[in-house]
Amino acid sequence: GWLPVAVQICVVSVLRQRVLVLWSLIRYVLHVSWITWATPKLRHPVTALLLWLNVLFWPGLLLLLVLCALLESPVMAIFSLPLFTLAAPRWSRASAGAAGTDAPLVKGAEGLFYAIAVPSLLRGLALQWRAQTLRKTPGTLLFCRSHERLACVVRVLASGFGWMQLELRGLELQEPTSCHHVEAGKIDEAFAHAFEGERAPERPSFVLRAICEVPCSTYEQSLISLRGLLDNPQLLRQIHGLFLKSLVWVLSLEEIPEGWLTCPLKPQDAKEVFQLISDCLWPPHISVALRVAHGSPSSTMAPSDTPERTSSLRAAANAPRPPPGTPPIIRPPQKAVDAVPPSDATMSTTMATTMATAEMSPGARSDSEGVEDLDTLMDQVLGMAPSVSRKRAAAPAHQAARRLLATEGDPSEEAWAAKAERPQVMALNSLPGNSSSTLANGTGSASLGAMEDERTSAGVPAQLGKPTTVGNQPLEELSPLARLVIEAYVAVNVAPLYGQKPEAHGTSHVLRLFSGDLARSSQETTELKWLVERPELFQLTLRAFRFAVKISIDAAAMGEEVDMEYQAFAELADELRCRWFLGVEGSLQWEAAMKRGWPNLMALRSGKGVSEVQVLRLRYSEDVCRVAELRPGVWSSLWASAGLELRYLANDDDERYSIQAHPTLFRNMAVQCAEYPIFVSRRTLWL
Repeated sequence: GWLPVAVQICVVSVLRQRVLVLWSLIRYVLHVSWITWATPKLRHPVTALLLWLNVLFWPGLLLLLVLCALLESPVMAIFSLPLFTLAAPRWSRASAGAAGTDAPLVKGAEGLFYAIAVPSLLRGLALQWRAQTLRKTPGTLLFCRSHERLACVVRVLASGFGWMQLELRGLELQEPTSCHHVEAGKIDEAFAHAFEGERAPERPSFVLRAICEVPCSTYEQSLISLRGLLDNPQLLRQIHGLFLKSLVWVLSLEEIPEGWLTCPLKPQDAKEVFQLISDCLWPPHISVALRVAHGSPSSTMAPSDTPERTSSLRAAANAPRPPPGTPPIIRPPQKAVDAVPPSDATMSTTMATTMATAEMSPGARSDSEGVEDLDTLMDQVLGMAPSVSRKRAAAPAHQAARRLLATEGDPSEEAWAAKAERPQVMALNSLPGNSSSTLANGTGSASLGAMEDERTSAGVPAQLGKPTTVGNQPLEELSPLARLVIEAYVAVNVAPLYGQKPEAHGTSHVLRLFSGDLARSSQETTELKWLVERPELFQLTLRAFRFAVKISIDAAAMGEEVDMEYQAFAELADELRCRWFLGVEGSLQWEAAMKRGWPNLMALRSGKGVSEVQVLRLRYSEDVCRVAELRPGVWSSLWASAGLELRYLANDDDERYSIQAHPTLFRNMAVQCAEYPIFVSRRTLWL
């Protein structure tokens, strides 16, 4: 009784804590020795020799463990083998790039996943700390797993009354062929056993203990191969046909400066694209803007409609509907008929067939009872947008995106492009009332062979010697919208292909045009150079093509008709504009869209095959993050061993033995967390 009671309690608590640390170190040494010998993949040629040395010199090994427990120093397994030594006392791992600052270290677009998830994750963890479900002792390590691909480690640096200082380190996204993906599978088995009651894994984890689940909101990534879908020649043809309608829709929403109407077009290219425009069916207001006479099939019939035409329309509308499950109708492009105006009988037959098709498809699908479930299943499996045959109720994220679009502007590709000078602007509503000219009445298909006569004697090209005409009207007299659509389409889909059809270039052309790589390819022509010199118009063109690709892929994947009318396309494009960001993965615009919380993002990337294209989709959603506690002494030992190997033994081989996947210690994740995390953040959390 010569010591005060308070001092006695303090001494007993310190001894108890050191004994617990010693017991954990003994368990760690025994586990490393056993698992290295019991697992053939981990058995090194010198393993047997090291085990015999540990048995013979066990008193020295025990003295080493006691010294480590007294100094609070991790015991270090050199090269992750049963060769143990003393590590630096109170070893700590500095936070690369974030020490002493509040700014997190974010590496690329993958680091943004963690930057977006950190606020919601810390809110969920704070509730668990308040309820004393998790320990607040400095040095505590928590492993958080979310969305089947995200894995991060939260370390408690310091704690006090009502506050905690934390460090969060994010690991790279798990890939199917990586070593840490194997370890992530073992972690998922442990979580499934703890929270779902599934069968216990064959070898339980030594370092991890599942504790709780917390909500976490971040982006979920899905990757789908388009092999067998996008490489279909008919679908490729329909994508480029829908691209023309998309250009009309996108450019009709913009004010057209005169500087955008100066592209040096070849007469044959302009004639070809104008013929494609004339062959399409347009609603009245678009027909006026384009100065073509074609109307949509849903518009009212002209006064010249005869009773025979009315009866044919009624007969087509009452035609038998196809049964549910009918494959999608992919129509070939309509062939142009030069210099032959369509007759009334031909026009009535065409309109009747079009209206019958438009009436049959929605009705046929409305008879199926499982359409809604099919949409949900395809949305989950393929990661695509909802069915294009029906407009769903607007979600809260949709409304939030609309408000964001209205208040802060559109963060699409064109928002980052340099604004072109607009000295004079031509508004579409300023078109003359008699804009429906005779271009669509057969005269627009006149031959242009006489337009390219020889002018070499004068030293002037044919385009400069005589005005470029479409039909019997000069190109300069076309409506601004029609000319701009022709210029954009020719620049990216006609001139760089040198007379070939765009679908003949397969998926490679689709991928280059979707990513905007045409400007850096060997196919750059005069028209394409002119378009690239106007960044805002170039981005609008890319945006129109991305809309066409997205809507076409969704329609084909859901078994619906790709060749849709302009009004149906406009409704889908308006929804895409508010809910989807379509761009290039990893670009500045892509990262900006993630930071602003767009509900959905989509990009195309090259697959493993020669012509394989993959769809990368990000969806912002709330998921359950599973939390487990790690043995801090084990991971501190792995970190110290990795530091010794890299700094003093100069062994930085990516395939070295000490960083291979481990079924119970998860040493690959531990080394990555210490040496090259993709996200590091230090924060002070107030409880």
